[in-house]
Amino acid sequence: MMPDRFENLSAEMGDVMESLLPDGWETDGYGMDSCLICPCGHMIEQDGHCPDGCVSPLLTMGLI
Repeated sequence: MMPDRFENLSAEMGDVMESLLPDGWETDGYGMDSCLICPCGHMIEQDGHCPDGCVSPLLTMGLI
């Protein structure tokens, strides 16, 4: 079981990530193995592109 301080940190990281994403973008989790979900509904890598041409906002912001 995780100590409360780690659960709180995870929730705070999730809030930061959500605040960085433009409208329509979501994530399937938080961490190095998480993926983004573009406005088209495609799951893409954090530094990827979807088949319809959406580009990861983390890539376009220079965060990756």
